Amino acid sequence: MKLATSHLEDYVQEMYESINIIKPEQLNMETIASGLGVSLILEETNSRCMDTYGDCFIFIDSRLSEQQQFEEFCHELCHAMWHMGTQRNMPLPYMLYQEWKAEGFMLQAAVPSFMLEPVISKADYKHEAVALISKTFGITEDTAFKRLNQHLSKVQEHELNEQFQFKMKRIYRYL
Repeated sequence: MKLATSHLEDYVQEMYESINIIKPEQLNMETIASGLGVSLILEETNSRCMDTYGDCFIFIDSRLSEQQQFEEFCHELCHAMWHMGTQRNMPLPYMLYQEWKAEGFMLQAAVPSFMLEPVISKADYKHEAVALISKTFGITEDTAFKRLNQHLSKVQEHELNEQFQFKMKRIYRYL
């Protein structure tokens, strides 16, 4: 079953394909940052993104696990790609909106839809799928669980829409 893609899914796929990332094992901070022209700095500091005179820097907290570092990187990558300026003087609702968007971006960038289906097709149960996603994409099981649920919701929405369309066609045939 071919699911319709969202703008975010298309954006992430095009972004990765533009830097020749097409398989989960190619997803790593250094390759992505280098391909996108972003400077990556690992140090004992809070993760953040900074744009200075057109040069973009992503700082990732080196005290985090590798899985958490990759998730933080994907979150900060959203700020690098989509957000400008500093959040310091930003109204709270807008800052929260940006953080919400960055969290959604992180889920898609860490586990792109175009790479997900072949991975979860190998699992018979949800807990197996979560473990496979976590291992394959180098993310925490908590994030893998969120991403799997996001995907399953989309599949369910697609199936319900198809059922609705089928029923509507049958109804209109008799009118």
